[in-house]
Amino acid sequence: MYKNGINPITKERLTLDNAPDEFMVDQKTGLPVPTSQLAVRKPSMQETNRAQFARSVLHILDSIDAKKKDVFAKGPVIGPLGVLVGKAGLSSGDRQAYQDYVGLAQSAATGAHVGGRFSVEVLNKMSTMLNTTMNQSQFEGAEEALRDVMDAYSKQGGRMSVYEWKGLSQEERNAFMGHAFAGTGTNKPSVPAGLTLIK
Repeated sequence: MYKNGINPITKERLTLDNAPDEFMVDQKTGLPVPTSQLAVRKPSMQETNRAQFARSVLHILDSIDAKKKDVFAKGPVIGPLGVLVGKAGLSSGDRQAYQDYVGLAQSAATGAHVGGRFSVEVLNKMSTMLNTTMNQSQFEGAEEALRDVMDAYSKQGGRMSVYEWKGLSQEERNAFMGHAFAGTGTNKPSVPAGLTLIK
């Protein structure tokens, strides 16, 4: 069953419920990929997008690491600009570069998580995982977790494991499979005023 997708004796089919957590998922169908088909199935556009976004996240995190210790050593990264920046000796250029890197990492990580199919729900969730309000210890913990996930995405060619697929919300799964979001009649979620949906 693991090799071909169906048990030759019982005719039981490979599903999310009986597949090992490490098996890859066909994101078009939401079903596990039998081991005999892994090599011949080309990555989908979403899987390719995920791998590219993941590599971008890792590159951005490397860029943050090059400045992170100096930035945190100079005091709080956020706060009232006048007093804090002056007392901490943190130049506005360093501060702005750090904030921009973190913003880019958030966007790229979101793209990796959903293979380029952005939604407001995912954008909101991802923005809390790594941000400029964290102290150095919190930031380094969040960064380590993000690196682990992005490294896996980049090495797996953007494919998602059964374990990762099960962790997605139904809306996120629907977006991958091209199904409509509940109540919208489209595979694109509604977007609040003032926010642009990235294609």
